[in-house]
Amino acid sequence: MRGESLRSHIDYFKNEELEVRDLNPLVSMHAAINRLLPNSALKCSVAKSYSKTKLKFLERAQKYITVEEALAMDAHERSTEHQDGAPEKKRKNGDQGRNNSNNNRKKFMETRRPTTSTRHSTPPAHRF
Repeated sequence: MRGESLRSHIDYFKNEELEVRDLNPLVSMHAAINRLLPNSALKCSVAKSYSKTKLKFLERAQKYITVEEALAMDAHERSTEHQDGAPEKKRKNGDQGRNNSNNNRKKFMETRRPTTSTRHSTPPAHRF
């Protein structure tokens, strides 16, 4: 199954099953499972809790097919974004670099400095 999508893998076994007369569905399911790569998510899932019927196996496989296709679409979208150019990183309040953030930090610190009337000469007592 190397380089093959999970959908094409399952479709292959469905088509092969149609060509063989009186094929036990469990035999077909076992063959499909055994041909999966050892580290595939579907094979690991089947190993944890085995499907008792071929229908349950195909339902579970469909969930993994959906995830695999969604991940492929996300990867394709990310690759087209990178081909179009690196997306600009957006900053809050239109900041464009370190100089602005340093200036903003200074302004913030100036507004936080306590006035002389609120300063304590001794630290406040702790209550236990």
